[in-house]
Amino acid sequence: MAIKKPEETEVKDRYNKSTILQSAKYKNRRDLLNVLLDEKKYYTISEVENEIKKYMNGGKK
Repeated sequence: MAIKKPEETEVKDRYNKSTILQSAKYKNRRDLLNVLLDEKKYYTISEVENEIKKYMNGGKK
């Protein structure tokens, strides 16, 4: 009988709007992200990138 290993779930770091706006990575996009991101939500880096791409494509996915 095979031994079951506990599933490893990848924990992705989530950041609030303020932290994202202060990061050097997004210093050229601060004005855009200030409008796009919600103060009360936390975002992963991939979610932030998706928000930028969605905006740059005219709101289309």
